[in-house]
Amino acid sequence: MKERLVAKEALRLKVLAALYELGDGDERMFIGADRLLEAAGVEESVGQQVLFYLKGEMIIRGIQSNRHGLPELIKVALEHLGVVEYEEILRGRPQTPHFSIEVVQHFHREVAVNQVGTNSAEVRVVQPDPTEP
Repeated sequence: MKERLVAKEALRLKVLAALYELGDGDERMFIGADRLLEAAGVEESVGQQVLFYLKGEMIIRGIQSNRHGLPELIKVALEHLGVVEYEEILRGRPQTPHFSIEVVQHFHREVAVNQVGTNSAEVRVVQPDPTEP
């Protein structure tokens, strides 16, 4: 049971990281849900569950629509809490209110930073596959 919860948290963090990167941490930047889930490498139906969870926890906000009789978020943006929580993870905090120590430590092992030139930095975030141990 715990492995399943850790896998869900890892998937949520993967989507949060992609949203932060696509919007450059800007709370005003709405990103299309399809674009976000594609960037995160998450299938749409599972991704919608993740988005609704993050919205319910007030980590993101979204514009909702109905497709095939089911509610879905079509555009999402970070809430202030989402920015703060994700930046705490980037700073090396071992866990946050929504992400356990196992998920955060695995996240830190998967982040790679590459320096490009002298005046700019390229950051590449490689997220773990939540189905892998």
